[in-house]
Amino acid sequence: MTITRRDMMKRTGMVAVVSAVAGPLGDGLTVAAEALPLNAIAGVDRVVMKGGKTYLNGWAGYGEPPRRARSNAPRNAEPAPAENPGPAPATTWSKVSGPGDVQFADPKAAFTTATFSTPGAYVLEVTADNGSTKASSTLSVKVELPPPATQLTPV
Repeated sequence: MTITRRDMMKRTGMVAVVSAVAGPLGDGLTVAAEALPLNAIAGVDRVVMKGGKTYLNGWAGYGEPPRRARSNAPRNAEPAPAENPGPAPATTWSKVSGPGDVQFADPKAAFTTATFSTPGAYVLEVTADNGSTKASSTLSVKVELPPPATQLTPV
């Protein structure tokens, strides 16, 4: 398939990795498309108080996650899905390690909350599964005891 440079620039928004090679006389470009791999992003590590909940903003899709535009959109608004070159992946949250129980509000949702029963260091994992391939990503959560109920007085 031969396309002009202008047409190739229009197609760069497609979800595919494109490699271009100049034709023998520079009259066009040969384009080879490769499907992007399945990817999962769990998010950033964090610290949370025991009894409190943390908001998990996972992502599952192909290639890199879409960048959030700076706008007046709500902070937890889900980004617009990119064109997927494969079946839509399902997400699942799970606890990999930690001293206590983790309760997920909805373990099958990319955007959910988690609460922890015991202070300590936890590792949570989000797994993306499209039926034929799986990808996963982890994040660390340090659960600490809340401050004392009464204010400490200086000595």
